[in-house]
Order: sequence, then C-alpha cells, then structure tokens
Amino acid sequence: VVPTAIGAQAETAPAGEDDEAPKKAASEKKGPSIKQLQAEVTRAQTERGEARRKERYGAADLEIAELGAAATELGVVESLRSARAGLERAKAAMEAFDTVERPLRIRKSDLDGRQSAERLRQVEADLVGVLEIYEEETEARTKDEVILKYRIQVDLARERVALNEAERKQLLETTLPAEMREKAEGVRKAEASLAKAEADALKTRRKSEADLEKAADEYDEARKKAKAAGKKLERARKRLNDAREAAAARKAEAATDEAAKDETTDAAGQAPAGDK
Repeated sequence: VVPTAIGAQAETAPAGEDDEAPKKAASEKKGPSIKQLQAEVTRAQTERGEARRKERYGAADLEIAELGAAATELGVVESLRSARAGLERAKAAMEAFDTVERPLRIRKSDLDGRQSAERLRQVEADLVGVLEIYEEETEARTKDEVILKYRIQVDLARERVALNEAERKQLLETTLPAEMREKAEGVRKAEASLAKAEADALKTRRKSEADLEKAADEYDEARKKAKAAGKKLERARKRLNDAREAAAARKAEAATDEAAKDETTDAAGQAPAGDK
C-alpha cells in the first residue's frame, strides 16, 4: 500500500509543476524582451547623439549671432557717427559762409569799387590838368596825343567803375544768395541722411536683436532636447539592466527549482528501498 501511495505522489507532483509553468511563461512574456530593450537603448543613443549634435550647432549659431550682433552694432555706431559728423560739417560750412566768407567778399567788392572810383577821380583830375596845361599850346599834334592818352585812361577808369558796380550787383543779388541756398541745401541733405541713418540703425538693431534672440531660443531648445534625450537613454538603460537582472534572477530561480525537483525525484526514487 505504501509504495502505491508514494508512486501516486511522484506522479502527481509534476502535474502541479505543469500548472505553474504557464504562469511562469506568462510572467516572462509581460513587457518588452531584452532584445527589444537593447534596440530601444540603441535608438535612444542615436537620438541623444543627434540631439547633442544639434546642441553643438545651436551653440555655434548662437556664437555667430553674438559676433554678428557685435559687428552690426559697430557698423551702426559708425554710420550714425559719420552722419552726425556730416551734419556738423554742413552746418559749420553754412555758418562760416554766412559769418565770414560772405562778408569778406562783400567788403572786397566794396574795396574794388572804391579803388576804381578813386582811380577814375584821379585820371579825370589829370585830364583836367592836362587840358589846362595845353590850353595855350599851339602845336596841335602834341596836344592831341597827350590829351588822347589821358582821355583813354579816363574811359578805362569809367569802364572799371561800371564793371565793379555790375559785379557787385551780381554778387549781392545772385551769387551770394545762390551759394547760401546751396549751403542750406547741404544742411538739409545732411539732416535727411542723419534721419535715415537713425531709422536704419533702429531697424538693423531690432533685426540683430531678433536674430540673436532666435539663436538663443533655438540653442536653449536644443539643450533641453539633448537633456531629455540623455534622460531617455538613462531610462532605457535602466529598463535593460532591470530586465537583465530579472532574467538572471528567473534563471537562477529556475535552476534552484530544477535542483529542488531533482532532489525530490531522487528522494522519491530512494524511498521504497528504505521501507524494505
């Protein structure tokens, strides 16, 4: 009777193990396999590498944008300086013309007029003196030659006076006003150039600031993505390590179970011999 009972236990034990086997198999099938996790780690490594590459490019682009902004600012400052200097020169030129050059040219014209008038007075006086001297002269040829000479000098002096008067009128009514308008136009153009330079400077600075801000935002975004990719890789590696540890634990557990089963089998096989 005893051997029969023991034999029944030996036969029924594996049947219990068979019930647990599907459970273990089902447990092992939960979640991705190690191969899948390895592929996930590989993908995460690739993503992190790409993210880091973009981060480096973003840093380089930001540096280029910063250098570009600095160069742009230097250009803007120089453009404004040049425009302001041009306006100052134009104003100085107009002021110098109005306060120095124009009065000097008027004075010179006045002086030329007085000199020509004085010359006319002198030659007219000389002619009167000659006429008085030769009033009693009987030799007509000598008298006429001398008087003609002095009359020519008087005519030339009168022509010089008339020419100076015409030149003075031209100077006061046409030449100087035209030059003054030209100087004023130079100031107006310089003011317009400065206004344009200031508007261009504002536009250029805003664009430079926008480009710099964009580069900074893109770099910040690339850094965040690189950081996220690194964390994702860490998680993937941890899942792979956990899976490997779990697989090793299951393997060790299976080996322990197998050893225990072998011991049970050996004990079951040795029990009848002991009873006898």
